[in-house]
Formats: sequence, C-alpha cells, structure tokens
Amino acid sequence: MRNLFLSALLAAILPIPASAESLLCENGLAEVTAPSAALARETCAMTDDSLARFEACKLGTWEFVRIDVIDQLEKGCVGLYHCGEHRIELLSPAGLDRAKDDLRTFRNVPSDRLFSSVLHHELAHALYETRPCPYENCLATSEYFAYSQQIAALDPRDRATITARMDFSKPAQRDSINAMILFMAPDAFIATVWVHFTQRPEPCQYWRGILDGRILFDRFHP
Repeated sequence: MRNLFLSALLAAILPIPASAESLLCENGLAEVTAPSAALARETCAMTDDSLARFEACKLGTWEFVRIDVIDQLEKGCVGLYHCGEHRIELLSPAGLDRAKDDLRTFRNVPSDRLFSSVLHHELAHALYETRPCPYENCLATSEYFAYSQQIAALDPRDRATITARMDFSKPAQRDSINAMILFMAPDAFIATVWVHFTQRPEPCQYWRGILDGRILFDRFHP
C-alpha cells in the first residue's frame, strides 16, 4: 500500500521473475511465489503464525489468497492487498533493506521481522474483506484493524522502537481515525490507532466488534 500499507490504492502489477518458486502452503489458505524456495517456505510458515493469532481471538480466517513476494514495488509501498482479487504483493526482505529510508514508523524494525509483520497486516486485510461494510468502502476501519493487528504481533523489542514517541498520556481522539488522516498523515494515523487500541479493555472483543460490523471508523459521505 502507498504510505507503507494503504491497500485501497492498487499499484501496477510488477512482473514476477521467471526463477521464482511457488509453494502451496500446508494450511490450504495460501499459495506463495517467492524469489527462492526457502523464502516461500518461510512465508508459508508465517501464514501459520497469522492463522494462529486470528484463531486465538476467535476472529475466523481469510479466504484463499495468492501471495507474490517480489524484490521491487512502487516507491513508498511495501505491501499490497488487492481487494476482490484475493492476492497479496509483498516486498521481500532484501527489498525492505533497500527501502529503509521510506519506512518512517517501521524503519527501525529489522527487515526479516518487518516482512513477517507486513504479511500479517495484509492477511488482516484479507480477513476484513470477508466482513460487512455498510458504505462504498471502510478504508479507515480496515486500516485500523490491520495496523492494530500488525503492531500487536510485533516482537516487544520492535514494538518499543515504534511506540517510544507515541503519546499515551491522554485518551486518543476517535475522530482522528479517518481516511483523510490516513492519506495526509499516515504516521499520525498509525500512532492514533495504536494508542486508541491499547486503551480498549478487551482487545480480542474489540477486534471481533470490528469484524462483525459493530465498530466502524468510516462515515457516510453523500
């Protein structure tokens, strides 16, 4: 997504190298194409980790997705979930190394662990897409779900590096969680999402509320 993970904006599809390796994951929920067989296996294992995280909160699972791990994406983009296509594009760990200057909020997370967290973010989008949205799109809600999932899934050491500058001293303003802030100030959006989420008393229950449509951050615009 642009501005790191903005899945609503679909970039042009980049060609997959002829030498790429494909693997159907044992969980039956994903097929991975990656620059190497080893990275394809590692990515499949990461989908198992995401599945376990979703199941731990009784969130259900995503529909079958194709995951293309590639070494280059549009500048400023490290992952894309293609809505309606059940397809994810991910920047490889090697590509993430080269894109460090563009990562802003997540720049200090090591590339291998960042890769895993981006995958989890995109799978959260895949999961959210199966749920109801009363508007033309629920972009802010989808990104709230995906970012809160991503940051919660980080290693505590990595999470500490991105939350150190966040202000937890006062309640987060719910009105600041909207698509305009997401587009105009994505880092501020991410910070507000995480502060707001950590102030919820029952994280799993809150995620379930998002998925069943009871909790929305989007609004109707005539």
